[in-house]
Amino acid sequence: MANSRYNVKTWEIRDKRTPEQKLWIAVLKAAVEDALDERELDYKGYPRPSVIRNMEKDYFLVPNRSVYSVCRHAGYEPEYVIKKMKKKLCGTTLER
Repeated sequence: MANSRYNVKTWEIRDKRTPEQKLWIAVLKAAVEDALDERELDYKGYPRPSVIRNMEKDYFLVPNRSVYSVCRHAGYEPEYVIKKMKKKLCGTTLER
């Protein structure tokens, strides 16, 4: 019985997100997936140039206004997201 209460509360929390916030979360998720994707081919089998792969990583490694805006709209603290992504991408939180 305790598990069903927990699940109900979890769904209530998720339902409090606005459609706009859910959209920004999807945008942030796509950026994270792109930055972490090391494959040389895209989903259609076309080559992904190293320039594009580097740009996807630089979105988090050299953050600009866009990163901060997307994170805030998604409901996440930008500095935390950037710190975690730098750690994941470089193995460190130091600037490039």
